[in-house]
Amino acid sequence: MKRSISTLVWRVLNTPDTSYRVFTHLLNADGIVIAQHDGFPVSRHPADTGWVRDEYMIDPYALDFLPEGKDYRGPARLEIGFYAPIRVNGFASLAGPIISFCR
Repeated sequence: MKRSISTLVWRVLNTPDTSYRVFTHLLNADGIVIAQHDGFPVSRHPADTGWVRDEYMIDPYALDFLPEGKDYRGPARLEIGFYAPIRVNGFASLAGPIISFCR
């Protein structure tokens, strides 16, 4: 499996009161996701609900290329954001707005 390694740096503006997940998507020129990673920020060490204002969190990610992206060559853009998942009838769903930082 092909991977792309990225490192995100979060500057904490306020301590979150909800435990979020981070999505990192690499999109091709047509806007199709060709690589992605979703998970806890900083692998949950420390949990984002324990982050302190003005601290910086280093957050490495390995983006896994999807089958449709493994041979892609060309321009791409990175989308990054937070979301708060909830459980509905045993299945994960999204709660509230998705906070996207890059488009």
